This record gives sequence, structure tokens and C-alpha cells, in this order.
Amino acid sequence: MLLFKPLLPALLISPCIHAAEFSIQPAVATLHYQAEEHNQIGTVINQESGHLPQFEISMQAKEAPWLIKIDYSRAEGDVDYQGYTQMGIPLTTRSELNIESWQALLGYQWPVGDQQQITLGAGLNGLQIDRNILPALGSFPLNETLKSQRFVLSLIWKWQMAALPVTLNSQLDILPQRQNRLTVDTQGLYDTIELDADQHTDWRWALDAEWRCTPNTRLGLGLAYQSYQPGSSQQGILKRNGLAAATVRYPGSDQRLLVLKSFFSWHF
Repeated sequence: MLLFKPLLPALLISPCIHAAEFSIQPAVATLHYQAEEHNQIGTVINQESGHLPQFEISMQAKEAPWLIKIDYSRAEGDVDYQGYTQMGIPLTTRSELNIESWQALLGYQWPVGDQQQITLGAGLNGLQIDRNILPALGSFPLNETLKSQRFVLSLIWKWQMAALPVTLNSQLDILPQRQNRLTVDTQGLYDTIELDADQHTDWRWALDAEWRCTPNTRLGLGLAYQSYQPGSSQQGILKRNGLAAATVRYPGSDQRLLVLKSFFSWHF
């Protein structure tokens, strides 16, 4: 839950904002996770895929024309891992994943006609992926923690249908990476090491449909897709008891996160 700490001041302040509308939206979701790492000539050296249960919560405060939006999500579970051992032997095992994300966004809203609205926003995003690759025949256990800090540039389109109590929300986020740091723990084989990875630009697209049940409550379904691509690192020195023993390099990765969720929201 360390990733949640940067959100605490905003979460405490948001309910105190004199807003025309305040809402809170918990959600349950299924996350389909795929990841690949490639060597310098483009060959896949390991890959992961699987489904994880995910919990999300979103809070919004609106005072026209301004909007503050805070999101938090956490997914946890096992996925399939295929790669190679330290000796180059093909390996099939499981990875235990814990994926946490937070985002804080400040937006400016424009009405477009009677039923539509566009919001332009900017903010900060944090993503942390804890990975425990389980040992198998010929391989050692390995724990990795990848932390990314990203800026957010957001475009949100909202359409209130005239004939139905339904609202569609589409959001496109451009996520320039500010910092990527990988911590590698070989569980005693070598000393723990930290590697700084190159920064790229990620993106995410989401579409929600919500049904107004009462003036203050909504039910909805949502779909979101995110491309996350931390870059490669420089060579690092692995040490054992403080003495140089080997070298290590993070090759970067191509990670794709597809989320299907259902949610309930209260509006005050």
C-alpha cells in the first residue's frame, strides 16, 4: 500500500472542496495482463500472461468549470511465466504479481451542445508492479519491483443520451514517463540492486457506460486498455557480500493491461 501514500493529502482535501458535485465510485474488475521482454536483437526472452482480480476506487469533485479526479487500483494474483533459466534452459513457471496504480488529475470542462462535454486535464500517475518469479528446476527465485512515475495529459469526452438515462464517458490519457526504477532481489544469492530504466511515453484509453438508477446513484460497465513500456537500463554490477560478482541489465519490457469492470457510484 506504499503507492497509496501520495494520494492521502488529495483524498483528505477532496471532500472538503465546495463542489457542485462530489462522487465516489468503487469498482470490481478483471485485469488481463500480458508482458514481454526482448533482447537487443528483438528476440523474446520471457513473457507473462494471465487474469487478475482488481479493485478500483475513483473520487471526483466538480465545481464548474473545474474537476479534480483521483483514482486508485490494485490487482493481485498469479500469471503464467515462460522464459529461460540462468543457464539458458527453457523455463515454465508462475509469477506472483501485485499491481498498484494511482492517478491525480486536474481538469477544465467545456460544454459542447446540450448533452456533451469535453474535459482537458493534467496530473500525475504512479504505477508499481511487484513480481515474484517462483523457482523451478534449474532456476533461482527472483523478486522484482518496478516503480514508475508518470505525467498525465488527459482528454475526456462525456455524452448524456437524451432518450435514455445513460451517460457515456471516454478518456484518453497520454503518460510521459518521469522515472522508472527496478529493484531486483535474488533472495540471498546476490545483494539487492536498483536499476534506473529509460523513459518512454505510455498511453491509456477507457470507455464507461453508466445508468442513472436514482438522482444520486449510478450503475455502470467499463473497458480500459493501457500500453506500458519502461525502457532498458545500463549494465549494473551484482554484488555478493559487497564484492562484485556479476553484471545485470534490464532490457525493458512491453506490457499490456486490459480491464473489464463493473461499478457503482454515489453523487452528492
